[in-house]
Amino acid sequence: MGFLRRLETAFGNNLVISIFQRVVFIFFCSIQMFPVFCFYPVWVLPLHRITNGVFLLYTS
Repeated sequence: MGFLRRLETAFGNNLVISIFQRVVFIFFCSIQMFPVFCFYPVWVLPLHRITNGVFLLYTS
């Protein structure tokens, strides 16, 4: 989480960071049994906030 925070500070809401967060979100989805999260069209929503919440859940 700290590493991601430093990346966000360095690059802001960069497209690369958003894509990276999307990839990590899909990775977490694939290793967890969360079909609601997996198949819900999360790419329509602001993934920046969603993935931050997911990271907080998994790193707390």
